[in-house]
Amino acid sequence: LGMPSATLAGEALAVARAVAPPPRRAGATELPEGLDIADAFSFALAHLTDVILHFAPVAAADTSGPEPVHQMRVALRRLRSAVTVFRPVLDCAELQAAAAGLKALSLRLAPTRDWDVFLGETLPAVTEVFRHDARLHLLASAAARRRQECLAALRDFLGSAAFRRLGIELAWLAGARCWRPAPVPESAEHPSLPAFADDVLARRLRKLQSADDLAELDAAALHAVRLKAKRVRYAAEIFAPLYPGKAPRRFLHRLVAVQDGLGELNDRATAEKLLDELGGPGGRHGYAVGLVLGFAAANTANLLPGVIRRWQKFQRVEKFWG
Repeated sequence: LGMPSATLAGEALAVARAVAPPPRRAGATELPEGLDIADAFSFALAHLTDVILHFAPVAAADTSGPEPVHQMRVALRRLRSAVTVFRPVLDCAELQAAAAGLKALSLRLAPTRDWDVFLGETLPAVTEVFRHDARLHLLASAAARRRQECLAALRDFLGSAAFRRLGIELAWLAGARCWRPAPVPESAEHPSLPAFADDVLARRLRKLQSADDLAELDAAALHAVRLKAKRVRYAAEIFAPLYPGKAPRRFLHRLVAVQDGLGELNDRATAEKLLDELGGPGGRHGYAVGLVLGFAAANTANLLPGVIRRWQKFQRVEKFWG
């Protein structure tokens, strides 16, 4: 048993046209008007579950490049963020169990995606400079083999009963809505969805803006800022359709620019972790590993001023809520 990734009508059209069924939903959640908090969570849960289920077989097939794994991981992050956002007011044991399943899926997606970024972005930047160094090509071959091992583990999980059960649990949660709003004092009322969104976004933005001067932060502290930026981004993506005008889009555009810049700064730490799996600086690929890590360190110094400018530009953007 497992959840279908397309409607019956979509399956029929796909068979008639000899093509793959189109996704029921794609991208970030677009909340319609007039929802309460429970409706909004149910809508987001259903939407993002559909996206994950659509990309799962494509990611397992590995015939469309790294994008399916990337899109599946983004949808998973959005869904885990939605669970975190709504958990204070909507919770139940089944939702907690599903959250544990989502974390297990995340741990299996991450290695393949990390190797995709290393092979598609980090290593090519080095080989472009040292294009005739055979040791870098040997390192690339070893990295590709390690990526295939991680993909094989991911493929096994995506074909397992555990993953099919997770899809059923998520779909059931979206439809059954077994959670209940958290109790409030008799004199109070449950907040409206816009009021709830205002509060969530304000709290997450305060935590992000509490960061010190980025130029003074070490790699671990910059990574912590990046995580806070991601939490603001995914919450903002959920609630942005509730607010009119271009302000939400402008806010997200500048926030994503900051997050992307911090992600590039984090590539060195990720590369170091991955290269340790291949023996690190003291292993058989030690010389090539040293080239990559040295190149990444120099690149970090070059990137930081640009990231600081993006951060300062984001600090000036007006919030779109409240």
